[in-house]
Amino acid sequence: WIGYDAYARVCMSLGVNQMLQALSYYVVGLVAQKSLFAGIAVFFALKSLSCLLVMLDVGPEGGSGHGYSKKELFSVFIFTFFPSGFAGVVLWVLEPRNPEKFVPEMMVTLCYFLHGGWLLYILREVQPAT
Repeated sequence: WIGYDAYARVCMSLGVNQMLQALSYYVVGLVAQKSLFAGIAVFFALKSLSCLLVMLDVGPEGGSGHGYSKKELFSVFIFTFFPSGFAGVVLWVLEPRNPEKFVPEMMVTLCYFLHGGWLLYILREVQPAT
């Protein structure tokens, strides 16, 4: 039953991580339009929580969070903060200055690829060692 327990823990961790990712997009899109400071504060709080969750539940050495290389820490940081942060920059900076919506809409497409990279990274990280 231990294998099932580990599988359930990883699935719950990934589900919560995806929920935090969705909340960060919501904060970037709607909350920050009402109050930029509140949006940025909640965004960084959600992203920090997401990083901590990954480091605790999916980290090397049985999920202890220790033992990450600098490359892995950099990957977690980039794939966690950059997609929704980039969407916020496009929404807050480029969209008001661009009368044509084509350029910001094309730039936001990068967020989908970065989020896909995040999912591939997590998939690689949670695979059992053979």
